[in-house]
Amino acid sequence: MKLRAFCDVLEKLAPTRYAAKWDNVGLLLEPADCFVERVLLTNDLTSRVMKEAVDFKANIIISYHPPLFREFKRISQDNWKDRIVTECLKHNIAIYSPHTAHDAWAEGVNAWLIEGIIGHSNHSPISPTIDSRETYEISGKVAESVNRKSFRKHFNKTKISDSGDISGRIFKRDLPKLSEKYLSEIENFQLLCLGSLPVVGTGMGRKGELAEQMKLNDIVDITKKHLKLANLRLVTANDKTSEDMVSTVAVCAGSGASVLSHAGKVDLWITGEMGHHEALDAHENNTSVILAEHSNTERGFLESFKAKLMDNEQIKKRDIQFVVSDVDSDPIKVV
Repeated sequence: MKLRAFCDVLEKLAPTRYAAKWDNVGLLLEPADCFVERVLLTNDLTSRVMKEAVDFKANIIISYHPPLFREFKRISQDNWKDRIVTECLKHNIAIYSPHTAHDAWAEGVNAWLIEGIIGHSNHSPISPTIDSRETYEISGKVAESVNRKSFRKHFNKTKISDSGDISGRIFKRDLPKLSEKYLSEIENFQLLCLGSLPVVGTGMGRKGELAEQMKLNDIVDITKKHLKLANLRLVTANDKTSEDMVSTVAVCAGSGASVLSHAGKVDLWITGEMGHHEALDAHENNTSVILAEHSNTERGFLESFKAKLMDNEQIKKRDIQFVVSDVDSDPIKVV
């Protein structure tokens, strides 16, 4: 599969427009004439993972964290990230990073994280994503001469009844096409600007209720099992113990204090890391916190993402091999 076609699949699964504005996501390194046959997935693209990718003969590395973030003024052998860039170019390996697009994705990192804890998919984003594309509600009636199939293809969020009545939504970018091709063929045409709307199920962090109350220490055990960890750090809420019951949980993979602070009143936060003062605030506000270290709350999603890719209809038609890095790990160990 051609590199751009493969990236289109990644984009359709988790649109990069849903990523945080400060982030650097998408296709970060594009070698000439790159054809995708072997894909390596990793949370962090380190020098050890780079060697693994070369040995695997990968054509593209999907690195959750973007290894290229700040502007490059020169590329030398003095910095480990520079060396990774030159190694990728030398071996014709592309780099794609989804990062916060996967955080926001309805089937992404945070959904995987909370579902492994609460055991069901009834959860919602803490900070919903607002679609930056201006949206319009359209109504009217198309003439008999209009090709209905072609209209629906151009405006796939709309419906046309048997009698020709139009309903649905279009984006601002669609207006020139609508005006040029169809406007003269629509009776009783109306267009209502809806502005920018929340994207259903998409956004940063997740919160939800347990089907049944559980003791905090039991949730700690479930979290260890889900993340495949022997140790965690625990902040117990003020005047609570690990034997106290938990009903509501909020999660944010990685460094989640800023997102979790908007979760409202919940019994437990789960994230990778936070500072002393954020942990103290949670404690004093009667919220317990599980800290698993930054990338430990993200890395487990890679196997789930690999399965989604292998199940994609466009990819199933191609002979593409996927592997999750064996050497990628969080640099911080709790001992």
